[in-house]
Amino acid sequence: MDFDFSEVLSRGWQITWKHKLLWIYGALPVLMSLFFVPIFLIVPFGLTTDGAAELVNWVENHSALVMVFYLLMFVSTLLSLAFRLWGTAALTVGAVRAEAGEEKLGFLELLRASLPHLPNILGALLLVFVAVLVLMVVFFVCSMVVGFITLGIGTMFVQLLMYPLYLGIWIVLEQAQAAIVADGLSALDAVQRGWDLLKAHIAKYALIGVVVYLATAVVGFLLILPVMLPMWLLMFRSVMLESMPDTRFLTILTVIALVFTPVYALFTGVAMTFARATFVVTYLRLTRASEAPKVLLEPAA
Repeated sequence: MDFDFSEVLSRGWQITWKHKLLWIYGALPVLMSLFFVPIFLIVPFGLTTDGAAELVNWVENHSALVMVFYLLMFVSTLLSLAFRLWGTAALTVGAVRAEAGEEKLGFLELLRASLPHLPNILGALLLVFVAVLVLMVVFFVCSMVVGFITLGIGTMFVQLLMYPLYLGIWIVLEQAQAAIVADGLSALDAVQRGWDLLKAHIAKYALIGVVVYLATAVVGFLLILPVMLPMWLLMFRSVMLESMPDTRFLTILTVIALVFTPVYALFTGVAMTFARATFVVTYLRLTRASEAPKVLLEPAA
């Protein structure tokens, strides 16, 4: 089967650039983190001159408020996960429709169209999650055995095997979501389809996966480094001095992180859309018998 890597990557980027609406769905994981803003604001302001001791005393004297706070955090977490699931379903639907040639994608229309796919996408996520747990236990046991036999030297090599495993899991999940939306498969059948495709085209998927990962992860790391570096230095200084961090510095870092959130959300939206579009195009190229359309969309000005 003819498979043009450059055409697949180019098509994924063209979909990403033409349909900027999809960036919103890709940005949801970062935007949902705003649910947890109270933690970042309450903790720095809760630590004053007496540091952690004062905060502990406050918690002990306001147990009812603490319970309400944790309840709100629990509800916020559920809402965050629900919207992230809905967003990833809408993003997949949008990528499939864009590859099919739809020129105009509607925000609410994609949300409505993704609703029937939510149970199967959630099921696929849970199936992969269970598989990951099992594999993690197996690798943990193997790592302990190998480390014991080799006096710890072999543990590093066992850990290195986790990286291609993570890549494979990501690819299977991406192809499963594409199968659910494009072909209407159930959760189990979609995961099986993703696994079968990975086994049959492992070299193609390895190259696509590495390229997409590097293109998004490296840029993301460079983008977030200006925010993370001061936090790392603050933590290192606190450990070395064995003292609580300066609360004013914590507050400044919190404000910087919150201001930076929209920028990182924008990048995440673009990166997630590019990755999803590329994997959707890959799925359709490898599962359709007919030759893929060669008409490419020109990037908008």
